[in-house]
Amino acid sequence: MGSYVMAEAAEVCALPQAEAEALAQTGAKRRSNLLTGAMARRMGIYLLGVLILAVGNTLSTRAQLGVSPIISPAYAISEIWHIDFGVATMGVYMVFMAVQFILQGRRTHKLDLLEIPFSLMFSFLLNLFTAGFDRLAVPLGLDTPALWQKILLLAGSVVFTGVGAAMIVAMDLVTSPPDGMARAAGMAMGKGLGLGKNTVDVACVIVSVSLCLLAAGHVVGIGVGTLAAMVAIGRCVAVF
Repeated sequence: MGSYVMAEAAEVCALPQAEAEALAQTGAKRRSNLLTGAMARRMGIYLLGVLILAVGNTLSTRAQLGVSPIISPAYAISEIWHIDFGVATMGVYMVFMAVQFILQGRRTHKLDLLEIPFSLMFSFLLNLFTAGFDRLAVPLGLDTPALWQKILLLAGSVVFTGVGAAMIVAMDLVTSPPDGMARAAGMAMGKGLGLGKNTVDVACVIVSVSLCLLAAGHVVGIGVGTLAAMVAIGRCVAVF
């Protein structure tokens, strides 16, 4: 048996150099195709997750029961000062990035700057989906939704936001600024992403309420839906 294996190995080693190189190139090409296919699938799932997340945030602002905590500062700024919602979201995301970089310190990587184009793309999608929803709201009777319609919109926003966030995080490419800040906050406290996200959610609600009371004298965008989102979105992410 041993002599047979040695003879076979010798036969392989005796292959002409050109044939050996051709086999090596074929193997490398096959591995490259596998990697390229896997990356294409990851990118596809990631981009689909971004779209789903944008839909979830749009539904949250139109449910009229309170927006999700993470977008509450941008929504408050947009409503109080009549600033485009996408522009307000972009500005708030830049603040999130600044806080993230401060918390990370020397652990900040150049790739974290890719969150800037993510923010631009996401802001554009928010404006696009918001405009699309508003066009369909009147014919669908959602411009003044009944309570059951508001509940359905809120439930949809929770599911879409949770699923979209799970898809983005699972692909491990570029995180959204809110997730990046939550991760950095968890690391700074010596805990995980879960506690970091809870901390960021609470901080966003406090900031939103403070802005509303100081600038408008009343609270905008915070309601029972905000509290529901704080609990339900995390569970939806875990289940998905």
